[in-house]
Amino acid sequence: MSTTIVLLDDDERIFKAISRLVRPLDALVMSTASADRAYEFCEAGAQILITDINRPDIDVPSLLKRVTLANPSIRKIVLTSYADLKPTIDSINTGKIHRYFTKPWDAEELRSALVEELDAHTAHQNRENESLNFGQKVQSYEQKANFTAMLLEGTTDYLANARHRIAVEMLLSLLDQRKPGAKGFALRVEALCRRLMDLKGLNREIKEQVMLAAQLHQIGLLALTDDVITENPLKISLKNKKKYRTYPARGAEILAEREQEDAVATIIRHHRENFRGDGYPDQLVASYIPVGARILRVATDFQYISEHYGLEKATCLLNKYQGTHYDPEYVALLPQITPDSGLTIMNGDI
Repeated sequence: MSTTIVLLDDDERIFKAISRLVRPLDALVMSTASADRAYEFCEAGAQILITDINRPDIDVPSLLKRVTLANPSIRKIVLTSYADLKPTIDSINTGKIHRYFTKPWDAEELRSALVEELDAHTAHQNRENESLNFGQKVQSYEQKANFTAMLLEGTTDYLANARHRIAVEMLLSLLDQRKPGAKGFALRVEALCRRLMDLKGLNREIKEQVMLAAQLHQIGLLALTDDVITENPLKISLKNKKKYRTYPARGAEILAEREQEDAVATIIRHHRENFRGDGYPDQLVASYIPVGARILRVATDFQYISEHYGLEKATCLLNKYQGTHYDPEYVALLPQITPDSGLTIMNGDI
């Protein structure tokens, strides 16, 4: 079967660039500016759809959803820009895209991605064929109905988890392009949260929520301008402070969809609350702050100050502000994680 790539874009330069990239793959590029025409190509069995996300004349996330229903194995790549945050998020959540590339893209990276997506398409088709053959073999079993129901439930859970991981990875990559190093910092904060929760003996559900919130706690920064997100948060100017303080609420708005994500969004929304009630965005006090948010507050500040000012200053400042900024229960656990750090009184503010 020949390889067909559908390009939904009205820019001839992009068509030529994509065509040059796929020439070694012996692939046919079908370019169109019409959403209906692109849908027809995809429905007919195309392997890859590439589309610009910023099409004011087309509801791209809805189109991607339709394409997925018509051709479940098709691989979807969107071309986006920093200004296209909302439609990109919509495409991840609704259109189930597999890759995105910000403009201008790297030609070699895009070529490699196309090769990988074609391989993924082939693997998907092979799995479908194997499932069909296997299904034919169990036709005579009396337990067919129960078996099918169980298989469907397990497959749905697996695919949901896989999609979840892809979405998280894409959000972190997008953030890392705007704020270099953000992804690595988020993963280090996640590791610190895990250690604090292990010491506290928290249950698995809250652990999973906090670790996901730790990965995505800065996602609201994507809605802010570069001059705001690149400032040192400990020394941010008065001019940018008000804008900066909107990022927890903005991040929560991006994520609040399903029940588990609602819990994660709540943690992200409140991870900058102060224990005494003068934090943001809602000035919650003590136990009214979700426990996950209190853990994340301790972990983010401890990690950031340690990396930029040293371990000793981090432990000193968190010790000084326990009970005002931080939950004392979790500050008290830090010496068990960093036994060589001293907890001494230190002047200054954060």
